[in-house]
Amino acid sequence: DTRILGSESRILGSETQILGSETRILGSETQIPGSETRILGSESRILGSESQILGSETRILGLGHGF
Repeated sequence: DTRILGSESRILGSETQILGSETRILGSETQIPGSETRILGSESRILGSESQILGSETRILGLGHGF
């Protein structure tokens, strides 16, 4: 009686989220009698990324021999 047991392996998926950042620099405005200065603000956005790695599952069924 010989039996080969099957094997089972699972690879779990991973999920990663990188949150975006948002930066705003507000402009300033200065008035001096006779002159005017404006500094315009800037706005930048970094969009987040999201990735998913799906897991895989593998099963190898065992063989059974009976004598």
